[in-house]
Amino acid sequence: MRFFRGITICALGLGVPASWAANAPVAPQRPSGLQTEVVRSLGPEDQNAAQGAAGIQLSGRVTVPNASLDQVLAQVTGRIESVRVNPGDRVKPGQVIARLYSGELLGKQRAYLAARAQSDLVTTRATRDEALFAEGVIAESRLQATRAEAQGAAATLREERQLLRIAGLDEASVQQLRSAEGMSPLLTVTARRAGMVLEQSVKVGQQVEDGMPLFTIAALDLLWLELQATREQAAALAVGDRIVIPGCKAAGHLIATGVQLDSVTQTVLVRAQVQGAADCMAPNQFVQVRVLSARAQAGQVSVPAGAVVHRAGKDYVFVQAATGFEPTQVDIERYQGTRAWLRSGPAAGKTVAITGLAALKGNWLGIGPTAEGTP
Repeated sequence: MRFFRGITICALGLGVPASWAANAPVAPQRPSGLQTEVVRSLGPEDQNAAQGAAGIQLSGRVTVPNASLDQVLAQVTGRIESVRVNPGDRVKPGQVIARLYSGELLGKQRAYLAARAQSDLVTTRATRDEALFAEGVIAESRLQATRAEAQGAAATLREERQLLRIAGLDEASVQQLRSAEGMSPLLTVTARRAGMVLEQSVKVGQQVEDGMPLFTIAALDLLWLELQATREQAAALAVGDRIVIPGCKAAGHLIATGVQLDSVTQTVLVRAQVQGAADCMAPNQFVQVRVLSARAQAGQVSVPAGAVVHRAGKDYVFVQAATGFEPTQVDIERYQGTRAWLRSGPAAGKTVAITGLAALKGNWLGIGPTAEGTP
């Protein structure tokens, strides 16, 4: 028998039958020192393992969606009197997180009380003029002027009420403000919803201006993963693909895949979301995940990347047959690590050459020597 020395072969990875294009065998089978590995076909009990094989490894960091972030701002100018929480604390809706002493708040309350008093006065006058006009005592023009004055006073009162709400007073506090005795320079800052304090931007005694950040609070029931993928990896991904996070029971799925490459890293941004993962992940944490690509179905054929040869713009592998090695055309979906995943090619359990390819290709093209052996 005639064979090529130094040809090492290996079995294909898990796969499903696929069509191939093959030419005539180019070398006899069973060279000296032949090593083989037969991979069995996928069965129903192997689905999880096969999906793991089809997973695409990506890395990135944990982020919080904008919709889950609250930036607590100083709504009036003042001084921080007390801080009731620390970074990392979990807060409930309405929980007091700080108290602010503000002279500006006193001025807004005074303006509201003045507007309220004016509105009450003009409303009383309008009621009286309505009665006088009905009795024919006053002219209609005077009644109309009084009505206009009452409407203006009511609008001013509504404006001052809204300014107090913007300053941070709740509706109950505004309703209770009926006299100067009820005025207070202390403003209670509360959490709008449940979450975790990510950042504290001020300290006790600090002077703050209107609009200055005080705290950043995040609701962690939903987290995002911003992952980096190569062009080849991104091509195998689709929105909805499931992701598996080591050490985390919660599973997520892809919600967006980018199309623009980063100019520095030459990677594409891939975004996933995960619910209920606050116990195993934290914002800004670096993570490595496995994406179970729907395009890379469980059982898809894979071969060593080094087994692929090129000819006339097409890709081939040398598959062991009864009478030699057949050059078989393959359609490569993506490269991942040292493996090439195929859309089509040899079936699972077949054996391909991974060394001695130059000799095989030369013999295939009719330009390589042959080596003597024994049958």
